[in-house]
Amino acid sequence: MYISELKIENFRLFGEGEKAALLRFRPGLTAIVGENDSGKTVVVDALRFALGTRDQEYFRIVDDRIFVGSGQFYKV
Repeated sequence: MYISELKIENFRLFGEGEKAALLRFRPGLTAIVGENDSGKTVVVDALRFALGTRDQEYFRIVDDRIFVGSGQFYKV
């Protein structure tokens, strides 16, 4: 299988329109490099999502509380 293009829209740090990401891959090895918090992991997670696979930590909840619009916190 060869993935030639990946568009990431409304997924984590990427928004829609001009804030979306369009990546074009060439045959062979592709390296994703960049500064911290630049979206490298988002690219990998988007590929996992598109292919229907995910890491065991993909849906990990970082905080042990979920905020509900009523102003209350609920333990997970």
